[in-house]
Order: sequence, then C-alpha cells, then structure tokens
Amino acid sequence: MPLYRAGREGMAAQSFARLDGGMEYAVPLDWEQQHLKQAMYAAHVSQHDVLLIFLADMESYRVAPRYDFAMLPNDGEVYFERQPWGMDSARWQELARKALAELGLGSSPLESAPLESAPMDPVP
Repeated sequence: MPLYRAGREGMAAQSFARLDGGMEYAVPLDWEQQHLKQAMYAAHVSQHDVLLIFLADMESYRVAPRYDFAMLPNDGEVYFERQPWGMDSARWQELARKALAELGLGSSPLESAPLESAPMDPVP
C-alpha cells in the first residue's frame, strides 16, 4: 500500500486524509505476507528509493468516500504540485473532467457502493 499525500511538513505516508465519519481499518500482516509485500516492492526497481519509506507490516483500508474527481483531493493540498512531475492542480482538474465526460459520468460526485466485509477493528 504505497499511500501518500501532502502533509503539514512534506509527504504523509501510509495514512488517509481524515474525513468526517470515515472509518479506517489496519490489518497487521504476518511474516509471510510481509515478505510477499516486500517482494512486490522489489519488483518496482525504478521506485526503489521511494518505496524505502513504506513499511510492510500492515495494510490500511477504508470504504471509499464520495468523490468529485474534478475537485482537488486533500482539501487542495496536493503533493504532486510540490514535485517536478509535470502535474499541477489546473491540469489535474482538466484531465479529471475529460475522463468523467469520456466515461459518461458527467461532473457529479461519484458514490462508492457499500462494501460487505468481515468485521475489523478500526484504527484509533
């Protein structure tokens, strides 16, 4: 789960942005699962340096919130604008609107379907 976003002081890794009412779940991985996850990291040689900061001891999940993909994520604090990746907020929004139109989804927020799953303990 390489999961990252803009944080107060740089990149926030392996944590979701806090959302009202959103439940987050952490599942600890056993040794075999951690080994597999590390092997998957190793398969992405070009990302080696980036993946060094990600731990392999757990997986975090949440039910996806409603998104309007044409709006900026993380309250407008986007990590990609801090990097030389060729992406900025205006381009993100333009590409998202085009994708929504091509997929016939319009510009309204998308809703996630409720997921049925085994009970898990939420992250405090």
